[in-house]
Amino acid sequence: MPPRYTPKWYAEMMLICTVFGITGSTTMVVVRPAVTDVLKLEGNMRELAATNHLKILYFLMQLFFTTQHHHAMLRRWNSNNAKDNTSTQQQSTTFLGRFLAPKTMPPRYTPKWYAEMMLICTVFGITGSTTMVVVRPAVTDVLKLEGNMRDGPWSYRICSLVIMTPIYATLLVCVGTVFGRHAYFRHFSVKMWSRFGVPPELMDKNFHKNAKNFRKW
Repeated sequence: MPPRYTPKWYAEMMLICTVFGITGSTTMVVVRPAVTDVLKLEGNMRELAATNHLKILYFLMQLFFTTQHHHAMLRRWNSNNAKDNTSTQQQSTTFLGRFLAPKTMPPRYTPKWYAEMMLICTVFGITGSTTMVVVRPAVTDVLKLEGNMRDGPWSYRICSLVIMTPIYATLLVCVGTVFGRHAYFRHFSVKMWSRFGVPPELMDKNFHKNAKNFRKW
């Protein structure tokens, strides 16, 4: 793997993103026959089966097979590149490198610490609001489920939580990067993805090492 934030590194990232795109498309080609032919479930992600139970089952089956396929591809890619990666990499001195680098948390109850807390709360607020804007149309328009988190039904609650968590984890990194706190919010995102069964080492090989000295506030 080339040094981070260099032209060769960006070219490598473009190649990797292309592989992920091809993998995602191939996964859908494999998953759809598995759901329709093997499990005998008819429908698609926009116009699903008639009953709410079949909607939930069809969605969860596609999510499960897609996650497992991506997990296998990520594990294979990680094992092939582990020999080429060094245990530590020198931080880039470019503006982008400093912008994405971890920021030291200021001492508590100082003016800089209060400003940092306001920035972190702002990122969480923007991410939460944006996630709800994305999730509600996905549940009501795509899955055709009417309701809310307070009054139900349970089909609406379950589908909302299943869709919400990965979207929230992804948006958290995007919004946090815009505010210059990429490393801080990447730690939270990796932790969220790990609860879906994705090993954190696949997304951040130094996750456990950094977690020992990580300060939330």
